Amino acid sequence: MEPKWEEGDFVLVNPNIKPKNGGYGVVCWADEAGALKKIFYQKTRLLLQSLNAKHEAIVVEKQEIWFMGKVVSTLHK
Repeated sequence: MEPKWEEGDFVLVNPNIKPKNGGYGVVCWADEAGALKKIFYQKTRLLLQSLNAKHEAIVVEKQEIWFMGKVVSTLHK
């Protein structure tokens, strides 16, 4: 069963824990403020899948990432 987040929910992220391949985390890259994504690791980049299946995945080079952490808890609004 896939977790369900809605806009306005609070997520607690641990930056000391790297999300597993296919797991959920918050990632900040380049000038982006950050996004909650399903993360897939590739050799030199990450594939970031949106929680909304209508949106295409984003490919980000690993060196562009300035924050990443695993979602460890959620508080629904």
